[in-house]
Amino acid sequence: MEAQLIMPITMNPEDRIPVGGKIYISLQDNDRYLSLYKEFTLIKTIDKRDKAAKRLFVTEAIELGAKPGLLAKVLQISRQSIHNYIETKKEFGIEGLLNGYNLREAKV
Repeated sequence: MEAQLIMPITMNPEDRIPVGGKIYISLQDNDRYLSLYKEFTLIKTIDKRDKAAKRLFVTEAIELGAKPGLLAKVLQISRQSIHNYIETKKEFGIEGLLNGYNLREAKV
């Protein structure tokens, strides 16, 4: 069996957008795909059109140290949406986040 060399994914520093805490976002293919990096290590890439994946992407970026205001600006969403994603994940876990559970309905 031959050993395969795995090449690290490199990111052009000009293509990355800092969002705080050594966390960077990269947009590809006319902003269709989002990549999340911690320093120069690729964490994940998602299709921006997948709403559930985008919610999880946002919460993971925040957990890694991204600043909500900077992240909101780059992703063109409100800070309130980011707050709601975080609170939904705390209240209902990943299932609630992915399925769009509503915090207001849970508190009634």
